[in-house]
Amino acid sequence: LTRDRSAMAAPAANRELWALLRDGVAVTVPDTERGGQKVERLHAVDWAEPLVNFTGALPPLAGGLMRSLQMGLVQFYALAMLGGALLLIVLHLIQPLLAAR
Repeated sequence: LTRDRSAMAAPAANRELWALLRDGVAVTVPDTERGGQKVERLHAVDWAEPLVNFTGALPPLAGGLMRSLQMGLVQFYALAMLGGALLLIVLHLIQPLLAAR
């Protein structure tokens, strides 16, 4: 997910990132049953239970400081996009007030 895609064309980079978010990332993990290695899919977004994707951004009811500071990359980007969207909405709403001055 975090690979540098700046050299790629924007549509191709977006398609690749969307495929990784949708289908998951193939990772190699130890196979404890048979020995050796096996390939599994790791999903950064839980599409079946969307509310659990943002639980890392909320302060826990019980836990230490380190637990409250843990936030995944996806949650961070989602909160950053939400903050940016809210800023754009506020700027759009106050633009007539600023133009009237």
